[in-house]
Amino acid sequence: MLNDQEATYERYIPFYQELTIFPPTLAKFLAFLWVGTAILFLIITLGSKSGALGSVLGLEVIVTIERVFGDTLANILALVLIVSNFATGAGFMHVRKDVMRMDIEFSGRVNKRSVVELFYYIVLYIPVFRCLALCNIWNTLLRLTKLNKYKPALDNNELYEDN
Repeated sequence: MLNDQEATYERYIPFYQELTIFPPTLAKFLAFLWVGTAILFLIITLGSKSGALGSVLGLEVIVTIERVFGDTLANILALVLIVSNFATGAGFMHVRKDVMRMDIEFSGRVNKRSVVELFYYIVLYIPVFRCLALCNIWNTLLRLTKLNKYKPALDNNELYEDN
């Protein structure tokens, strides 16, 4: 249970799952950035060259945006992507702190600050290396489930319908 939410089928929906484990304010901010990224990407790639986006937003709006901003749209897109990566890193840092708190609570061991722990906090902000810190979080959660002798509420047979 994270952020007072039980794990349901929603954990398999990639972007939505990410938003549900982050703090609510950060999740809303990140969702706003993702929508902004999608809109900017569509304007840059399709722009006035496509009738589809022009018919949705209006061709005059697209042409005005391209005339006013020009190549600056690509710079704005890059900035939005960088900010969203930092926001995602901050969200995963919150998740890591919760998992480490649970680890200390259940195992009784004290989590000392070390160079490796500092490394995990730094790589949460670098998208390419974020998987290293996420694997560490996953490993800690696996250890907690073994420590608590967690048993799923349903047997595997109950998960599937009879044909």
